[in-house]
Amino acid sequence: MTDADNHTISVQILDRHYQIKCPPHETSALQESAVYVHEQMKKAMQTNPASTDRIAVLTALNLCHELMQLKRQKNNYIDFFSQRIRDLQHRIENFLTATDEIVV
Repeated sequence: MTDADNHTISVQILDRHYQIKCPPHETSALQESAVYVHEQMKKAMQTNPASTDRIAVLTALNLCHELMQLKRQKNNYIDFFSQRIRDLQHRIENFLTATDEIVV
């Protein structure tokens, strides 16, 4: 995708405005992400008044931690359902084998 294909949108995080290029189909998600980052940074500032740089780093760490937890949860679900599918496939194969033996 070239720069010509991208849109430039304006987002506000804390008291700063940023011009960010993104594909048109990702504009809404980027704006939603900026609002979320803004809210998380405001919350961090209320709990721990510090420099904007420090708040940005703390917010990044918190968001990364949240993302890592969701990835672990997703992987646990994938493992659980993969095992469940294998168990069901095994039961179906056993049933079909038993049915074949009865028919013969």
